[in-house]
Amino acid sequence: MGEEFGKEIEEESRKARTCSDDDDDENILGGSDTKKIDEFRENRLFFKAVMSGDLNKLNKFIEQNEGLLSARIPSSGKNALHVAINAGHVHIARRLISLMSKDELEVKRNDGLTVLHAAVETGNIEIAKCLVKKNSQLTVSCAEIEDIERHSHISSMATTHNVYSEFTYTPLLQAVIYGQAEMAHYLYSITSKEFLEEELDGTQGSALITQCIFRKYRFGFASELPPPSLY
Repeated sequence: MGEEFGKEIEEESRKARTCSDDDDDENILGGSDTKKIDEFRENRLFFKAVMSGDLNKLNKFIEQNEGLLSARIPSSGKNALHVAINAGHVHIARRLISLMSKDELEVKRNDGLTVLHAAVETGNIEIAKCLVKKNSQLTVSCAEIEDIERHSHISSMATTHNVYSEFTYTPLLQAVIYGQAEMAHYLYSITSKEFLEEELDGTQGSALITQCIFRKYRFGFASELPPPSLY
């Protein structure tokens, strides 16, 4: 996982270094505009520090420019926290979380995932707990997936429920779909029960129940979920 994101940052850096002011917008980092290219050119060393897990360099960069906390990789929309989570750098993630506001933690990547969804992707409960402690609303923040084919786990489940064009899901449903028992139990324990009951009457609710039943030997909390309304 870390190697994959390292290659992504290197590719962004290469394109940022080689692009000229005369390049067409659509040919720059998958359609990003020149301004974004210039910003990433300035920020790539910061992202490399995050990717490498270098806390000292991270702190120095932020001391010089706090705006780096909201800097994003153009092609993916990932900020430093997204990168740190996917790289598995808990110490970097903790530092970034402590510096970011609640609103900043709700920023989504281009593919619709929040930082809590990213933590679920990697199965990192320690980071998930840090995020929820800072902003509990992340547990009820739904990812809005338009290009669902890019998410193989979600795509197979969505097909089962005849959802093709757009699908939304909470971190809890994501954990269940990914088969992450420990993460799913944790998220269920801290997700608003009122919210869950409301969601059970919708598409996501039926998906949650179906997936829990499908994995009944792993997700015992499925028996605690109330049945969806028939009216």
